[in-house]
Amino acid sequence: MNALIGASVGSVAVGHPLASYLLGGELLKGGVSLVAVTALIVSWVTVGIVQLPAECMMLGARFAVYRNGTSFVSALAIAFLLVYTLQLMG
Repeated sequence: MNALIGASVGSVAVGHPLASYLLGGELLKGGVSLVAVTALIVSWVTVGIVQLPAECMMLGARFAVYRNGTSFVSALAIAFLLVYTLQLMG
């Protein structure tokens, strides 16, 4: 559930990718789970709901929606795989 919230917030947030790392570090210090922070950062960089109308106009609606949907699902998968990999490594 935390990953879904993180990915959703990242999908609608607009900002520089460097700012997402600073925000993620502060969220981790504040006790937010690594899964949620990872989902937020990945979706912040790859998903762009705010830019969707411009992307639809330039690249086509079907492509833009598929790209954003795939990026959203990928952000969730990457978040869980990252935490799982870190647990395996020790």
